[in-house]
Parts: sequence; C-alpha cells; structure tokens
Amino acid sequence: CYTAFLKDISAVKAAETRLRQTLEQALDAVVEIDADNCVIFYNPAAERLWGYSADEVLGRNVDMLVPPQHARNHDELVNRNRRTGVNKIVGTSREVELIRKDGTRRWVSLSLSKVPRADGSITYTAFLRDVTAEVDRRERIRLLSLVADETDNSVLITDANRRLVYVNSGFTRLTGYTAEEAIGRKPGELLQGPGTDRATAKRIRESLDSGASVYEEILNYDRHGRPYWISLTINPIFGEGGKIEKYISIQAN
Repeated sequence: CYTAFLKDISAVKAAETRLRQTLEQALDAVVEIDADNCVIFYNPAAERLWGYSADEVLGRNVDMLVPPQHARNHDELVNRNRRTGVNKIVGTSREVELIRKDGTRRWVSLSLSKVPRADGSITYTAFLRDVTAEVDRRERIRLLSLVADETDNSVLITDANRRLVYVNSGFTRLTGYTAEEAIGRKPGELLQGPGTDRATAKRIRESLDSGASVYEEILNYDRHGRPYWISLTINPIFGEGGKIEKYISIQAN
C-alpha cells in the first residue's frame, strides 16, 4: 500500500511569484545562478547593463558575464564557497569592473546573496548597480586634487559668501597660513594690508558682485606681514537656477 502526505504550498509559490515580479522591475541588475553556476534569473536591468538579452544568457554558465581575467577561476571560487561556507564576498558590497557585450567597460557596485535551498543546494543572487559616473567623478576629483596640491600656484575655493573652504599647499607656501588658519576667513580680510590698492580691491568686489570673472594684479601680505605681488584669476561657479555656489581663485606670485 502507499501513503501520500500532501502539503499546501500555494502561499509559498505566490510569495515566490511576487518576489520574481518585483525583481523583474528592479532598477538594479539582478542575476541568479543555480547549483551548477548556470543563470536561472536575469532581469531587464541586467539586459541593459550587459547588452546581452535574456535568451542569450539563461541556462548558460555565469562566467560569460564575468570579466575574462576572472572567468577562468570563477566556478572554483563559487564552488569553494559552497563547500567551505567561508564568505569573502557574500554579504558585502564592492565595486568591480564589468565588460559589456560590445566590449565597453562599466563600473558596478556588486552585492551578492547566498540562498540555501530546501533540497540542500545553494543558489546565489547578485545585485548590480551601475556606478560608472560616480567612479569617473571620483577619479576626476582625485586628479584635480593632485594637480591642485602639486602646482606652485596658490589655489583657493570659497563658498558663495566668499569664505574659504579650501586652500592648497601652494597657498600655504606662499602665505605661511595653514589650511586650518585660513578656512572660514575671507581672502581679502586675511591677505590684504596697508599697501594694497583700494581701487583694485574695489574692482574685484564689484566684479564678483556682478558674477563676472576677475583678472587682476594686487599686493598681498603673508602671515608675517611681508608684502608680495600676485597675478590672480577668480571664477564664479554657478549651480542650479544660475546662483553662485563657489568661487575658485588661482594666484601666481
């Protein structure tokens, strides 16, 4: 004889369906692999990110989506995690480079989740967000900071109220003031002295008030009261709505 035990799993299946529908509509790319490291879920955001259609990816080994330098060992790394349970990537977020179908490269923020299944198998779900613009912006800032720190010229940035928010090492060498001493002060109040031409200082203020760039030569004084001549440029930086957010000044001795 046979005895059958039946369990209603309708609620579980309904929950899985809702989750799949949510992931299908997610803005982030979502990729899931099975116990054989083959792709079993690949949402529309992933299609846009990689440039591969779902038909090209589903059922294939996930290493087709992995950069070539990592693809060779990818299966072993994933399987080692299954065997040992040691998580070096799972549960963390990191930035990695991705190569699209057309050969172009993108930077993505990768988060990986490990999902033990009822049958004892383990699947993995990756969530990827394109951060190329953010990485490029950080690199531009790094390069600009490098230039600003290495130049012999004095570089100053003020806020809209013309109070210093940044000075480079060239400023410190020229004026003797440290960044801590300068930040929050107005350059004119800090650097101008008895021999500074008041007409020149007035022209600078009026140009800045009108949102115009400034090109002038002026006599300033360092921390010890010693005078020095500088050639300076000041450019306003406009934000949304055309309002001035900052001023950037470059000064050469």
